Amino acid sequence: MTDEAGRAHTRACVNVSHVDKPEEPTDEFKANSSVEVPNASSQLGGYDPGKQTSDWDKAVGLKVSTDSDSLQFTLSHNMSFSVEDSNRNIWRYWDSCAYTVGSGENITCVGGWVYVGSSTSLSYELTGDTGKVTENSKSENGTYKAGIDKNTQNQNELVASNTYTISGMEPGKTYRVCHKIKYTPKSYTTPITEKLIWTGPWSIGPQWIYGTPQANGDSEDSEACIEITRPENPPEGGDPDPYGPKNNGSSNADVMFAGEQTNIGWKVEAKSVPTRRVTDYSAVGFVVRDDVASAAAMNSDMAHQPSAPCAYFGSKAALIGFGGTTCAEFSGDGLSVAENTDGLSGIKVEKIPSSSGAFTKQINIAVPDNVGAKYCNSYGYKWGYWYGVVKGETAENLTDDAATWTHVNGKDYWTNYSPACRTIAKKPNFAIWNGSIFSGGGIVSSTAPRHNDANSGQPTKLNDDGNKTTYGSWAENLAVAGSNISRFASSGAYGAGLPGLVSGNNWNMAWLTISNDGLKSSGSALGNSGINYNSSYDTRLSAYLKGSATNDVSNQSATTYSGASGVAGTQILYFNPGGTNGTLTINGNVTLDSAKKENIYELPQVVIYVDGNIAIDPSVTRLDAWLIATGDIDTCKGWQDNTTETRSLNRNANATCDNQLQINGPVIANSVKLRRTFGADNLVSFTGSHGDRSNKNVSSEVFNLSALTYLWSFAQAGRYQSSYTDVYSRELAPRY
Repeated sequence: MTDEAGRAHTRACVNVSHVDKPEEPTDEFKANSSVEVPNASSQLGGYDPGKQTSDWDKAVGLKVSTDSDSLQFTLSHNMSFSVEDSNRNIWRYWDSCAYTVGSGENITCVGGWVYVGSSTSLSYELTGDTGKVTENSKSENGTYKAGIDKNTQNQNELVASNTYTISGMEPGKTYRVCHKIKYTPKSYTTPITEKLIWTGPWSIGPQWIYGTPQANGDSEDSEACIEITRPENPPEGGDPDPYGPKNNGSSNADVMFAGEQTNIGWKVEAKSVPTRRVTDYSAVGFVVRDDVASAAAMNSDMAHQPSAPCAYFGSKAALIGFGGTTCAEFSGDGLSVAENTDGLSGIKVEKIPSSSGAFTKQINIAVPDNVGAKYCNSYGYKWGYWYGVVKGETAENLTDDAATWTHVNGKDYWTNYSPACRTIAKKPNFAIWNGSIFSGGGIVSSTAPRHNDANSGQPTKLNDDGNKTTYGSWAENLAVAGSNISRFASSGAYGAGLPGLVSGNNWNMAWLTISNDGLKSSGSALGNSGINYNSSYDTRLSAYLKGSATNDVSNQSATTYSGASGVAGTQILYFNPGGTNGTLTINGNVTLDSAKKENIYELPQVVIYVDGNIAIDPSVTRLDAWLIATGDIDTCKGWQDNTTETRSLNRNANATCDNQLQINGPVIANSVKLRRTFGADNLVSFTGSHGDRSNKNVSSEVFNLSALTYLWSFAQAGRYQSSYTDVYSRELAPRY
């Protein structure tokens, strides 16, 4: 080559290429954490939420429930190593501690840096002083070595696995246990330096030299947590206001009465938690058959039960069907239970009690007519198993609201309260035919305001005061008392029952009650007639009957009288039982001759006069006799308070005091204990001594002052130069 002057020149050219320096790679360790429940199906009641794992360097939480006081669980950690190299043309192999560049030139590098230290720590939140965390097994490497090959760096190696048991968990409390792995350094950065090398015959370019990776001094962690709730069963019992179904305001009330109104109710509570939620409820009524001896077999221990109350209790004892329905749910009338989210946004915890904590309700029902059966009401809650999985930056982010919740299908169950059961009793009544009642003291009876269709709509029929008839004891004529009269009717008012609800004393049942003018002033007072017993009557009667006794003196101290059949004449029987004014037991019927008589002087009659008490055997059904006792008269010997039962539809065909007793004659005593149990039952098929089938209005004892008694008495007054003597007289209006 020459220039303009003709001089010769030579030229050397080199092509130098410019390449940007690559970013120094930062290679990172990373960790994740896992939580699982070994043998979960047996520990958690039949379901397995599986192993739950956090994202890299994050936290994971598992929320479960158990009915046990202990639970075993495993918290574990894995580590991996990530190679971050923006220069895709550079390959690095840590096994030979060398790397190969694009030209194939081998350059020595530094090895032995690939270990990182790690440490783990356990933390937990226990409720109060309860709960104890015990380590069952531990496996921790202490260090983690990254993979030696770039292509297998993310090996996800298990570096720590710890199994624990938490024990002593109490119902109604939640426990949290967390395990964390912390490691350092988090990352290494590899320095890069430049070296120019020939890259061709005429080219020079940079070669990037990777130096020794340098720890950055940073750290990171990962954490796994388990949250365990031991749910609390609905409370039962307690004092003074117990939880559970209630009858008449008390779960241990003695009886309820056939066809009448009674009060039942509930005081129940269920505490839903996110992992065990109330999803349904059932308030029910049912009637246990009368031939089931005790309702104790119906008791529930509030354990997990597969069925709702009706199905559950129906499997435990024979229930009475009403139109095919043996058990039914109460609905309406404020029985709905409020829904509540329990403070969890977006998590619906259904049908838990109102914000006061307890669901309390009282209602009035119509008692079925089934005497001897047991009316029961109960309440049940349906529960669902749920579990939650939550992932977050730290354990503090593992909240209920952030969790993903899963309902465990097929594992729902019920907790059913032991029912409140009461036997259905009846109120027998007595009647005085063709006569009156006189008491020097008071007369206290009971009434039975009964639904006309008590068994329609059962077993959850509500009370209806507008559809009732009131039954009770009554005299066909007068009711006279020196003290108060309560609920006893005169003028035969309760003979067929009074329509409507008669809750106490009123004009409809007191037209011939002496006195009844208290109804004008107070609206309820009856009696206090001012007519008192005249002891001279006793003296004269005693002298006459003792002096006229027809039984031999040798048997007047007898303690038993076997009765008599077809008595054709007059018998005046005097007894001083045991010679000590004891008790004479009448253990046989007394009947009179029914043959036609020519005149009143031939009329038969039996008079039994006892210095002491008279006890009538349960087998006796008819006494055509006067009964006069200076002590008490018991219409059913052997009757025991709270023990003697009555005949019912499926039970007690030979009940002790179930025979109807008819006494055809006057009765005089210090007191009369009316203990027969016949009648007041419209379902049982049983006929009384005077031919009436048991029904609501049919009486257990009938005192009949027949015309025969009047005619015989008149005949006696005209015999033996006897005469009538006025003891007391008072002018009365036709209807007093």
